[in-house]
Amino acid sequence: SRRNGYVAIAAMILMIVSGLVFVLSSWLKKAISDPVLSLTQTAKAITHDKDYSTRASGQDHGEFGVLINGFNEMLAQIQERDARLALHREELEQQVSIRTAELKTSNDNLKIQIEENAKIEEELFRARQIESLGILAGGIAHDFNNLLAAILMNTDLAKIYSPSDS
Repeated sequence: SRRNGYVAIAAMILMIVSGLVFVLSSWLKKAISDPVLSLTQTAKAITHDKDYSTRASGQDHGEFGVLINGFNEMLAQIQERDARLALHREELEQQVSIRTAELKTSNDNLKIQIEENAKIEEELFRARQIESLGILAGGIAHDFNNLLAAILMNTDLAKIYSPSDS
């Protein structure tokens, strides 16, 4: 009977200890696992959606509160940097648009200048051709003039030395 009493006491102690372990494990789950799981789920959602405006919720006291507040502060910094990056990207795109327009204008002006230079070169080539033709004509005229001068001189000599009919 004593043994049955010890077994009953041991069974009661085992049940009390099991109940305490269950209560303690439930409390630990609530105190440790739930905040970590909540923070992990928030991090996964932020990573998937790339939405840095989402904040982790939880207790504002204890070590997990410090961890959650630090996580939220990092998110705020990332969100602020993304906003600044978007602003700088927009400014850069505007500058690229302005520079592209300037480059297009300069390119158009350069094309016009190239066309004008080609026309001037063509006119210069034609002027040189005409000049060459003029020099050639002048040379031919000079040679023809020399021939005519010889003919005229011979004609004058022939007039002088020829008997006159008068």
